[in-house]
Amino acid sequence: MSGPSPHDASRRLERQRGQVLRAWRERLAEPRPEEEALLMLDGLVGALDARAPTSETPGVVAKRLARGFSTTEGTWGVELLQAAALGVLEAEAPLASDERTVVLEFFSGVRMAMAREAQARQEQLEQAVVRGEERYLVAARAAGFAVWDWDLSSQSLHWSHSIEALLGHSVDALSSLGLWLEHVHPSDRERVGEGLRNAVEGGRTRWSDAFQFLKRDGTYAGVLGRAWILHDTVGKAVRVVGGLIDVTEQRRLEQELKKAVRVRDDFLSIASHELRTPLTALQIQVQSLTKGPLLAALDGRVKARVEGAERSVGRMIQLVDDLLDVSRVNAGRLELHLEEVNLSELVQEVVTRMQPEVGRSGSQLSMSLPERVTGRWDRSRVDQVFCNLLSNALKYGEGKPVEATVEMDEARAWLRVHDHGIGIAPEEQGRIFERFERSVSDRHFGGFGLGLWIVRRVLDAMGGSIRVQSALGKGATFVVELPRHPVAPEKRVGGQPHSANVRGDDE
Repeated sequence: MSGPSPHDASRRLERQRGQVLRAWRERLAEPRPEEEALLMLDGLVGALDARAPTSETPGVVAKRLARGFSTTEGTWGVELLQAAALGVLEAEAPLASDERTVVLEFFSGVRMAMAREAQARQEQLEQAVVRGEERYLVAARAAGFAVWDWDLSSQSLHWSHSIEALLGHSVDALSSLGLWLEHVHPSDRERVGEGLRNAVEGGRTRWSDAFQFLKRDGTYAGVLGRAWILHDTVGKAVRVVGGLIDVTEQRRLEQELKKAVRVRDDFLSIASHELRTPLTALQIQVQSLTKGPLLAALDGRVKARVEGAERSVGRMIQLVDDLLDVSRVNAGRLELHLEEVNLSELVQEVVTRMQPEVGRSGSQLSMSLPERVTGRWDRSRVDQVFCNLLSNALKYGEGKPVEATVEMDEARAWLRVHDHGIGIAPEEQGRIFERFERSVSDRHFGGFGLGLWIVRRVLDAMGGSIRVQSALGKGATFVVELPRHPVAPEKRVGGQPHSANVRGDDE
């Protein structure tokens, strides 16, 4: 069977070309709003893809064009598509003049529709930017801060109009960095200028500082400045956008609060000292009855009451000492006297001293103590730490066994106190180290809730730490870690450099 003749193929191609041209004439006769551009391209794809001789069909080009729809990409794509269309339509014979006009007008319509669409999108984008800036500036004004924009290429500084309400200046009065820095207080000016320049030149992305700024009325306002530094593709800083907020009132309130805290601490210190003196005298008098020759003269009931009075006085003295420590820590007057201390020996001494309390608790106390675990610590403060932890273990241990363990390596020593009592819920384990906090109701257990806070501060001052491992109903383990040769607080990185005054045993 013979194939189609060249004459038949030519007629078929001519017929298809006529169909394409008629379809385009009809399309040109219709209205073409912006969205018609893609519909016109869809028609072109359907008409041409079947006739394309290569894999890079006009349909593929059209789809690639539709994805971007930017002005540059669109123009390039339409030109490429027009050339491909003419190549397909003139594969067999050149187009007549009127036919070529139809093709060119079609693509001209596509380009015009694309241009209108691109313009519409650009306008929408600009409107969105303007609305966003308006919302931001309104929010900035409502929040009470002024926005500034520093163009590093022109060295110009632009301000939002809220600078007038905030500091009284017009937007033109601070139009350069030099003018801005002239309004910074002389005591802050060099630091602020160098800090901002170092942030820009050092490749940082953010800057912030607090300083005094001259208002138009001649007074200074305390302000907080923050900025975001923008960079180009090669990492060069090109723009700095930031804001200023007046923190004068916040500073005033902070100063008043600090003054109130100082007054409170002074009162606590004075009151504690005044209470400590008569309590110490009372404790000596009571102890003369329980430990002196008069003890044999006391009958059982009187002896029990005297012992109870002794415990109450001791408890009162402990509460007063806690208040004294609070005032010392807050004022940075917590003194440490570092000396060589055998931790095992100290633990044994505390346990011996607290035997009456151990007996009343009903708990069995066991210890694991190496013969020598030495380090340079404040003996009385480590004694205080262990007393607090052991007292808590006996108090919350429900009469169950309590274990005290001491360990060490070349650089550190550990003291662990473990009880099998009520335990501490996970969400409470961080809170118990804060002031006036406890994990149980104060209706059942007395005290100020200061013990563990003081313990943590004391350990911080010696470069140590404390942590707790516990679960409700499964007891608690408090782990104290101490450096055997602590660094002085002022030399320690990340410590509490102002919380203690340290003296050595050779001073």
